[in-house]
Amino acid sequence: MVGARSIFCLGLRSSFPAAYLVHYFGSMLGSPTVLIEGVGGTPNDALRSAGPGDVLLAVTVRPYTRHTVQAAEFAVSRGAELVALTDSELSPIGRLAAVVIRIRTETPSFFHTMTPSFAAAECLVELIAAKRGSRALEALEANEARLAAFDTYVLNRPRSRWL
Repeated sequence: MVGARSIFCLGLRSSFPAAYLVHYFGSMLGSPTVLIEGVGGTPNDALRSAGPGDVLLAVTVRPYTRHTVQAAEFAVSRGAELVALTDSELSPIGRLAAVVIRIRTETPSFFHTMTPSFAAAECLVELIAAKRGSRALEALEANEARLAAFDTYVLNRPRSRWL
């Protein structure tokens, strides 16, 4: 993912936050991330340029969303590599993936948990940051400068090591 031409990030329904997290933090590191969100019914448009040298990070767990599986099949057919953040190597996207990051979703509750997907997404971005090295630090500095220029935060003071 570090050397990818583009990193497409896709997660629908409960999987969306994990895909968004990779896109958001990845973009702060200077990674060429593209969030596939489908505003206006155009989710397929983002993948029209996918091909060799690109990566699709697809997040889906049981019950697997049809569009995520279709997008993964399309990206792989165009030569992009698939990184699957999913609950099984045998899931519909797990079988297509170059890399499977397996997460657990079982809970005693009626709803499955997506907390492990956030942890995996954060670890993935941290690994990318480590591999990007000084380029990641420069991108983070530039991002901080833009946020300061827009006066984004109410308390825009340097962090104390004690807070």
